[in-house]
Amino acid sequence: MDIQKPSQDEIPEEFVSRDLEVCIFRAGEKVLNIPVDNLLEITELTEIVPLPGAPDYLTGIAHYRGKVVPVLDIGSIVGNEKSSSPGRWLLVLKVGEDLLGFSIMEMPDLGPVQEGDSLDVMALFQKYRIR
Repeated sequence: MDIQKPSQDEIPEEFVSRDLEVCIFRAGEKVLNIPVDNLLEITELTEIVPLPGAPDYLTGIAHYRGKVVPVLDIGSIVGNEKSSSPGRWLLVLKVGEDLLGFSIMEMPDLGPVQEGDSLDVMALFQKYRIR
């Protein structure tokens, strides 16, 4: 028996998903977005290990699937005050072969339309990565 995938025209409109292009999230009062191409996963943040002497924008490091991920306080980077506590969610971003994390309070949204300010993930990685 040969099973054929239906063409796009044969799928009812209510079952067609829109293309997801950005991950939209809040950093304090600011609404930000990043391309989903850089988003590896959204996961609950279990623990951040602070690094003594680290700059203010670096919340610490988190463990993600056996790897160490530097976690940035994105609010302090985009001009808000430093967060008083780590967020509940971790956005794990992939930049080439490296990982970078953003700690955020509210569950982000995925959408086809850019809302808020767009972040250049590569530029953030180049400027704020741990060396």
